[in-house]
Order: sequence, then C-alpha cells, then structure tokens
Amino acid sequence: MKLKLKSRFLDFRDKIRTKIRVKKENFVFIICIILIVFIAFLIRISPVFVGPNLIKAFDPWIQYYSAEYLSQNGIYEYFHWRDFKSWYPEGIERFRLRPGLQLTVCVIYWVLNGLGIPIQLYDVCYYFPAFAGALTVFVMYFLGKEILDKRTGLLAAFFLAFNPGHMQRTVAGFFDNETIGILGTLLTLLFFVKAVKTGKIHHAILAGLSLGYLSLSWGGYVYTLLIIPLLTGILILVDKYSPRLLIAYAGTEGVGILVYSLYIN
Repeated sequence: MKLKLKSRFLDFRDKIRTKIRVKKENFVFIICIILIVFIAFLIRISPVFVGPNLIKAFDPWIQYYSAEYLSQNGIYEYFHWRDFKSWYPEGIERFRLRPGLQLTVCVIYWVLNGLGIPIQLYDVCYYFPAFAGALTVFVMYFLGKEILDKRTGLLAAFFLAFNPGHMQRTVAGFFDNETIGILGTLLTLLFFVKAVKTGKIHHAILAGLSLGYLSLSWGGYVYTLLIIPLLTGILILVDKYSPRLLIAYAGTEGVGILVYSLYIN
C-alpha cells in the first residue's frame, strides 16, 4: 500500500515538474519573440529619432499622392480617376497602380479618426512601413514554427528582423508596395502550409485571400502565385499527394485568382 502511494506521489510530482518545465520553456519563447519583434520595430522606426518625418524616394510619394486622392474622394472616384497631372495631355489611369497599399492605409486612417484619434494621412503613411515590417517578422515566426518547430520560427524571425534588404524596404517613410508585399507572401505560405497539414478548407481560403490581397498590392505577387503550383508539383512527384494537398492548392489558387480577377475586370 505504501509503495503504491509513493509511486503515485512520484508520478504526480514528475507531471508537475514536466508542466512547470514546459511552461517555463514557453515563457522563454514568448519573451524572445516579443524582444525580436520589438527590436525589429525599433530599428525600422529609428529615422524618427534622427531627422524630420519625411517620406523617402520617388515611388513612395506617388503612393502617398494616390492614397491622398482616395481618402479625399472615396473609392468610387478613385477607381474612375484619370490623372492629368502626371501625364499630359492624355492622362493616366492612376488606379491601375495596384490599390492594395492605398486601401490599407486609408482604412487605417478612417478607422483611427472614426475612433476619435486625430491623425493625418501623411503620418499613417509614414509610420505604416515600420509597423508592417514588425508584423512581418511576427508572421515569419509562425511560418517557421508551422514548417518545423518553435526554434525554427524563432531563428527565421530573428534573421528577417535584421535582414538589410527587408529593413530598407520597411523603414519608416518608405511607403511603397514592398511594405506589405513580403507580409502578404508569408501569410499566403503560412495558411497554405496549414491547409496542407490539416486539410481544412478555411485555411485554404485564408491563403487564397492573402494571395489575392498580395496581388492587389505588389507586382511581385507572381512569384508567390507560381511557387504554390511548383511546391504542389514537387509534392506529387515525391509521392506526397493527398486530398489535403488538393484542398490547399485549389483553395489558395482559386480564391487568389478570383480576388485578383475582380480587380482586373
């Protein structure tokens, strides 16, 4: 009887120790990812501390010009806008400049002002790249975690946080398509991998919506659009085909192309 009680007590103690160890490990991972995302944001917001809040380069000014027109005139006028200031006398259909970025910042601008937070559209456009860059680092963690494990996600997030190319394109003031281009790519891949692993249709739809959003925002969407069939083909060649793969592929490509085709029409 005493031996049984002792054995149960030891088992109970071991379970508690295991849970504490797991919780401690999870706590360390949470602290690490928070620090990585925070440092990534701090690096990207650093221009605020060293100079005036100035939008950088030529293309970002065109993006801001388009976002300003959208915020002042509304969505209908924006999609029927022929800009004679940029190309005279024929004019140019400015809405063909992939409206995803402009729509994103304008929605943020409208929501913040609707909540009683007074902010200028210029400030939203200036700070948005830094927030989007930090969010991209966070998404990268989940993609790495989904592909392999938490350590992989942590390393992937760390390397992206300090990647010079990504920092340059998501620094405060660089208001251009790449700001959300990489974010849209990673979201597409994240939900696609989830759909392949689980076979759940809502993951495939989310992947497709992410791909559609990406195609409305960045010309580089074609790489993501084509890498999905490439990955699917490789999985079929190595005899990894399953109904889950079909759901993931059909949902991602189908919804993504549908969203983009609505914009083309």
